Amino acid sequence: MHFWATLIVSRKLVVNNYHLLYTTRSLINAFYSDIGRSNVNKTDEVMTIDELVLYLKIPKSTLYKLVREGEIPSQKIGRHLRFRKERIDRWLDQKQEGK
Repeated sequence: MHFWATLIVSRKLVVNNYHLLYTTRSLINAFYSDIGRSNVNKTDEVMTIDELVLYLKIPKSTLYKLVREGEIPSQKIGRHLRFRKERIDRWLDQKQEGK
């Protein structure tokens, strides 16, 4: 009987920990999403790689891959990548139409 009670309690802890992890992850994503919207969408016409990662909600490694393959409109200024928001929005629209 003790084994089954321990198993049930362990399962509840795993489920509760998973829920806590999921809730925490959701809150963190929402926080960074809000930062991205508030910093990018107001007046910035040119975005850095970090701003674009937040705007597109993709990993930085994926964005670097898209740049390397010439898939996404970008411009290199010295050693720094820059992205025009207007061109990115157009690119997104074209990707959506292509589906």
